[in-house]
Order: sequence, then C-alpha cells, then structure tokens
Amino acid sequence: MSMEDLSPATANVETSDAGVKRKRPEGDALERNAPAATRRPGAPAASGNAPAPFFEKDFGIELYISSDLPPIPGLIKYRYSDFIVNEIAEDGTVIRVTEMKPLCDEVPAAAAAAAAAAPPEAAASEPAAAAPEATPAAPAGPSEDAQAGLAFLSRLLGEDILAELKEMNAAAESDPTLKRTTHFKAPEDKDDRRQLHKAVRDALPRLETSFVRPGERGYPAAPVDSADAAPAPTDTMIAVSVAKFVQGQRSRRSTGGGRAGKRGLPAWPEDRPRYCEFHLVKANRDHYNLVFLLQKMLRTGNNVFSIAGTKDKRGVTVQRVRASMITATRLAGLSRELRGVKFGNFSYVSGPLSLGDLKGNRFTLAIRNVQGDEATIAAAIGSLQEKGFINYFGMQRFGTGFVPTHKIGEMMLRRDYQGVFHTVISSLAQGSGNTGLMDAFQAYVAQPTVPMLEKILPHLESRHLIEISFVKSLIQHGPTSFQNAFSSLPRHLRSLYAHSLQSLIWNRAVSERVRRFGLVPVVGDLVLDPASRGTADGLVADDAEDAAVLVDAQAGNEKKPIAKAIAITEDTLANYTIDDVVLPMAGADILFPPNMQDFYNAEFAKLEMDLQAFKEQATKLVIYGAYRPLLGRVQQLEWSTMRYADVNDHLMLTDMDRIESPDMPEPVSNPDGQYLALLMSFSLNSSHYATMALREILKVETSSAQQTLLS
Repeated sequence: MSMEDLSPATANVETSDAGVKRKRPEGDALERNAPAATRRPGAPAASGNAPAPFFEKDFGIELYISSDLPPIPGLIKYRYSDFIVNEIAEDGTVIRVTEMKPLCDEVPAAAAAAAAAAPPEAAASEPAAAAPEATPAAPAGPSEDAQAGLAFLSRLLGEDILAELKEMNAAAESDPTLKRTTHFKAPEDKDDRRQLHKAVRDALPRLETSFVRPGERGYPAAPVDSADAAPAPTDTMIAVSVAKFVQGQRSRRSTGGGRAGKRGLPAWPEDRPRYCEFHLVKANRDHYNLVFLLQKMLRTGNNVFSIAGTKDKRGVTVQRVRASMITATRLAGLSRELRGVKFGNFSYVSGPLSLGDLKGNRFTLAIRNVQGDEATIAAAIGSLQEKGFINYFGMQRFGTGFVPTHKIGEMMLRRDYQGVFHTVISSLAQGSGNTGLMDAFQAYVAQPTVPMLEKILPHLESRHLIEISFVKSLIQHGPTSFQNAFSSLPRHLRSLYAHSLQSLIWNRAVSERVRRFGLVPVVGDLVLDPASRGTADGLVADDAEDAAVLVDAQAGNEKKPIAKAIAITEDTLANYTIDDVVLPMAGADILFPPNMQDFYNAEFAKLEMDLQAFKEQATKLVIYGAYRPLLGRVQQLEWSTMRYADVNDHLMLTDMDRIESPDMPEPVSNPDGQYLALLMSFSLNSSHYATMALREILKVETSSAQQTLLS
C-alpha cells in the first residue's frame, strides 16, 4: 500500500520509546548507559549519577511511519569510525581524497584558472591533452652575495653550525608553517655581529636573527638593530629562527604589484584564482573548533574559510573547503601538524563556497550489536525505501550541554542577553562539573567587573569558543554590556541558538501535523510554488545544516532567495502527494499552513513571543525562515550484515584509513562472531539527518548516550 493510500484514521504512527541518558560516555561507560537489549553482555549498569537525561520526545521527535514493525535494537556510532560522511557536490560528485600532494604554487596558476572555468561536461567528455614536455631549466646557482654570506658564516660559526642552519632553511622552504629556533653564542666583535645578520639574510632567506639572553624563548620585545648594535656581553646569544616572511619578498603593496599577502607573505599572483579549494578529511573533530584552530595557526581573520555545510563531529567526514588567498603549500603544511585531519585534492578557483552549495551527503554506517534476524531487518529497510521517514531535525541540533540550545534561543529572541550569558557559562560549569569555573562565575555575578571576568578565562578550554568569545567581548565592551557583547560574536555562533529554537518548533509541528492528518496531503497544507522550486530544494539557499539565516542589518539585510509556498485548496488537492508537503521554519517572510495556524499560535504563546521577535532583533539581525519537506527519502541505499567477535572490531574502512594505510584490507565477516552488525550506505539531501532515517529502521532512541553528534 502506498503512502498516499493512508487515511488520517489509519495513519501508522505512534510515540517513540523512552531513551537513554544524555551524556555520552566512552568505552564501557557507553555500554552501562545502553538499553539492556543493546548492552554488551557483562557490562555494568548505569549508576544513575548523571544529569537528568534528554529524550527524543523532549525535542518533538515522537512518531514513526511504520510503527507496526518491531524494534531492531542496535548501537549507533559506538566508534566514530562507524559513521562515515562524504559530501555530494551539486553536480552529484561524491567528495573523496584521491591526491595528497599540493600544487606547485609558483607555476600552474593560469592553467588552474582555466581548468576551474572549464565546463564540467567538457572535462568529462574530452580526454586531457598531453602537456608539452618542458625542457628543465638549469638550476640557478647562489648569487655572489649568497656565496659570500655562506663563506663568512663558515669561517665565523664553523661547518657544524652552518650545516644546521642550512637544514633549517631547507625545511622552512618545504614547510612554510615550520616553527624552529636555534641558539649560539654571539660574536663579541660588533662588525662580526653586523656581518652575521647580513650573511643570514643573503644566504639563508628563510631564516632571521635576533639577540636573546640564555634561557629566553622567542624574540626580545624590542630586537636590537644589527647596524646599531652595542657591544654584546659574553652571555648574549644569537637566536636564528624560521622567518615569518621570506627575506626579500615582503609585500608588494608599496610597489603596487599584485594582490599583496598579509603579514609579509609574498604577494598573491594576479593570474592565480583567489581561492584554494581542498578536500578535508577529519576524524572525530568538531568543525568550528577545527576552523578556529586553522585560523589561529595561519594568523588570519574569521572569513578565510568557506564551506557548503557543516559535518558531524563523531565520525569520519569528507567535504570541500575553500581558503581565501592561502596557498596549497601552506595548507598541506598545516595538515601534517594536525591529528585526525588530512587535506588533499588541491585546486585554485575563483569564488568561495556558500552554505547550501551541495546536493547532499553520502552516509556509510555500521550499527553494532543488532538484535534482529535478516528477515526483520529486510522488512524495516524495505519500509524505509518505500515510505521514507519523518524528516525530523536530529538530536544534535539541540546541543550536548547541560541546558539545550533552544532554551538560549528563546532568551535571545526575548532580548534577554544577560540571561543568555549567564546560562551559557553556568550550564557549561554545571554540565562539566567545573567547580573552578562556577566559583569564578558566581564571583563575577556578585561583583560584575572586568577583573572578575578575566578570572573566568583560565577555566575555559580552547574548544569553548562561544564562552571565550562572550567573555572577551564583555571585557572589551563593558562587564554588563550584554547586548553589545552578544552582537559582536561571530554570526555562526549566534545562529546556533536561533537554529535550535526553529528546529524545535518544526519538530513539534510535524509531529502534530502527522497526528492530525496522517500521511496524505490535505486542504490547508503547504507546498512549494512551482515557480520557486529551483531555490535550494525549497529551502533558503543558505541551508545545509543551517536553515536559518542571520543577516547584519547594517549590511542591508541582504539574503538569498527563499522559495515561496502556497496552500493546497480543494481544487488543487489531487495534484499533490505527501512528498510535496512542506512545513515552515519559523522566521521572517514565512507563510504558515492554514490547517495548523492554531498550533503555531499556541507555540508562540507558550514561548511568550510572536513573529516580530524574528524580524526585529535588537542586535540588528533578521532571522529568516525556510520550508522543509515533511518526509525524507533515502537514495541509492545498499546494505549487508556482518558478524564480528570483539565489540571494538573495525567493521569498515574509512577515508582516513585509505590515506594512512592504503594496503589495509577490507574487514570481512567472521562466521563465528557472536555479534551482528548492520552495514548501510545511502544518500540524503542536504539538511536531512541520517540518524532520523536510522530510527525509522531500528525504532530505538538516538539520544546522545548512544551517539555523540554536535550542533
């Protein structure tokens, strides 16, 4: 029976089962909090000391489409390698890393630009012409100044020290991000010291010199200029370090040549496209924390990197990233310094990525310790393929902290910015058991001054981006300037709270819609206006993980187009199926379904706000809404089962495995294994949650005791 045949009276829906504890432990602790049916035999039960758990129903996730099928308990994301996500580009290409070497940044800029501009179909249909074999240029020998400098350094320092400096210079050429310093005793003669500085500049351009005292690290606050250096005491040392810029290649801004790089880096060539695109593989790394770290390592601003959509933390994910005026060589150097991160497939392109510049994601998943036979599993998967799943926002949309992010979103829309700050800090302290942070915060509440704020910072870790940004903004704007401090936070940080509240309202609305009318279209439902269907599949073009768009009013409130919706009437009802029905994400410029208007009115009344709260933010933001399909559909679904013997057995190869261990064999089923795993691979459109498709199969809680997914 097709879904269109389901009437409101016979719609197959029911409330989901209760879940497990909210805070995901690792290893055996995960098993203690798991339901008995999915807990590893012999694992101890939970102690009950964890904070009060959140369940799916707390966030409006309540119904199944095929509730007549039995549950199939299993462990989702028991290991992060059980969850693999590959971005799907707009042309349908599944993003993978196939080449790790960076481009030669000095040579093929024009060719890269031409390749980026070429139509994709041309590249696919025509074989690449063989490049003319270039005659190797004779290597240029060292200049006379460089030769003289090397000779002087050899006489002054000796061959051993000179060899060390040559090696450091060569290492810095291959890795521009290298940080290294070596020390040796400074010459006592002033002329020798002056000549030493010049010799290093001429012969070893990747290095720079300065005076330091023994035991000091880095450079002195005011380095002594070599030309005017006073006689050095015998304990003065020379520090030789990797230069922050290449000697002789300072910014060309002063000479008007090209787009100059920042902080003394070589100018960006005029014929090279502005953006370096690369494929990012990350394993168990949070997106925002990783971007923050990259910006810190590169010493750049907040707008260097652009993406098409954020990816899960607990998993191995692959996606495109574009970096503004950062070379492939620099990026490749960063990749070598980071754990659980690889960059590859470098190219130069003319523009950045925007959220929503993707078709969707390809998921490859392993569900462990499955309690069900193959016939039961096949029936559940067949139902998912035929009927789809209710397109809920997943649990990760609401955060993993002590207080759900939608609660902070409510305060934000009520303009209670003091409440936002107090909740952000106190919930972190409570959720993590950080008594030092709580004591420092309470001292600030009792005495709201800058010194009290400064005492909070040492208790925050680098991954606490929102908390650190908020505290530093209050220090800058004033210890009680909560609105100004909140407004100064990066847009993506502010948006987290609005997204969460919008998602909660949407989840509650879709559950109520299915309860009232079942899985058939009815008069008063919304569908997309055919004239606007090309707009990001009915969502704002800025969709991906983030269906809300926050826009700075000072920038003119520019926003990407929002698809228009129309209500189904008696005359048009026969033209639509349940796949056409959409529900709104609450926000500015949004139409609400006439058959659900009473529900939305009641929701806003409970929240003590109305739509004006989305339109007129004191922080000069407008929160735009979107339309989201009621049903989600999986595409290109494949599945199999595997038996395994140990709870921690590796069940499938990840993209990271293939990069780091290219000869690693594919895992195979162990006929004698006591555990059963379900292996699945499928594609979803952007902003659709794989965990919500899995819950339709498994009929089990997806709360974060069984998986860890960050908003």
